[in-house]
Amino acid sequence: MTTGSAFDALFQPGGDLLWGLIERIENRSWRVDRIKTLPPPTAALVRLAFLKTRYDNGGLLYVFECDHPACGRAICDALALVGLRAGAKVLTRAFDLFPSQADYDDWDRRFATIARLRKKFDHLDSALGASVAAIEEAAAGYIRTHRHEFEHLRKRRPYHPLEDCYGDRG
Repeated sequence: MTTGSAFDALFQPGGDLLWGLIERIENRSWRVDRIKTLPPPTAALVRLAFLKTRYDNGGLLYVFECDHPACGRAICDALALVGLRAGAKVLTRAFDLFPSQADYDDWDRRFATIARLRKKFDHLDSALGASVAAIEEAAAGYIRTHRHEFEHLRKRRPYHPLEDCYGDRG
């Protein structure tokens, strides 16, 4: 299957659209700060994948633990972009619990705020869960509707990190 036909296959029913595109965005030399160089819809997908993987591995606290300046509040915009407005509002409320951006940017102050307001964060964590669970479906709907925004990924070969360990899949 050629790279282009594999790209088209992602758009078929049952295609793993979000992760299939993420494999075309990220590569061996990928760094999160490169999000800022991507077209906005593509950057939004990366931020959604960032949120989904971190949340699924440790909830809202882990999202905040692993956050990167290239993500941060922009994740709220990414949720809203794909129609997950309730999740965007919840995550915005979580960010708003920090007294200032400086309190968020400083690791020690970030976790002191979370410790001090743990019950509020736990409540928001629970409220965010349904939106995170819907990311793949919502992102797929957005991608299908705005397919032209992702055509620049057509010729990019998907990157699979295990190929580095076990050789090319062909």
